[in-house]
Amino acid sequence: MAKKAGKNLYWLNLSGGEPTDREDLTQIITEFIDHCPNLQILNFTTNGLNYENLETVLDFISKSNISTVAINISIDGPPQTHNLIRGTKDGFEMAIKAYKLILKYPKFKSSVAMTLFPNNFKLIGQTIEAIQEHVPNFSSKKLHLNFPHNSDHYYGNAAISYDQRIDLDYIKPFMKKGNSLFSLSQFVEKIYQKKLFTFLKTKSIPMSCAAIKSNIYISEKGDVYPCTIWDKKLGSLRDHEFQLDKIINSPLAVQTLEEIRLKKCPNCWTPCEAFPSIITNLKSI
Repeated sequence: MAKKAGKNLYWLNLSGGEPTDREDLTQIITEFIDHCPNLQILNFTTNGLNYENLETVLDFISKSNISTVAINISIDGPPQTHNLIRGTKDGFEMAIKAYKLILKYPKFKSSVAMTLFPNNFKLIGQTIEAIQEHVPNFSSKKLHLNFPHNSDHYYGNAAISYDQRIDLDYIKPFMKKGNSLFSLSQFVEKIYQKKLFTFLKTKSIPMSCAAIKSNIYISEKGDVYPCTIWDKKLGSLRDHEFQLDKIINSPLAVQTLEEIRLKKCPNCWTPCEAFPSIITNLKSI
């Protein structure tokens, strides 16, 4: 797949499950580095439970020539809440240990990713305080807030509804505040959070979606979807000799792209889809 992507791949997001559960993760990354000369951005989110492999992967990436590396750590609340949501006894402790490891690499951009659920959205402040006990200079500027979405092929939670169960008034104080100087990544994060409120009110994507045009989701089985949310399978790489262009240029993909333009898709605002859309639409923002 890396060979077929070649010069056309600029941004590689490795998703899961948990990426570091793959003992061959460094080999996978190597394939894309070797065959995709224009690869500029690599990112993934980790829960920190596989610390040894994470350490190996981070050390390997730090020696690569990828210009932008973003590694996020998932923390969904203060210790007891995080461990309950994650179903782990020492999940919070391991996440903090992993976050400290990531911070040792100044080349990397890093944030704490907190997904908001009915049982943790009131605990954002307590989560920040719990992290500060271990990382004293941590602040809300390093906290990335996710709103839960539904997807059968990615999350397996299509039957769950989160509507009207999260009070936005609890979230607003922790949203990114405007300032005169910030990096492109901070700007994208700020726009993401600002547009999140628009999305939650209208249930409509607040800008032109970049799915298929600029980004695509490929499952661990090689199945290709417009994004992580829409359960509309466009094809399988295994059936097309791993040539992605054959799938995204197919009549089905062209039809799907038009449906996306008309907002006849599920409409979402997840970071995986929102960030590429923001970058694609920078000139109009």
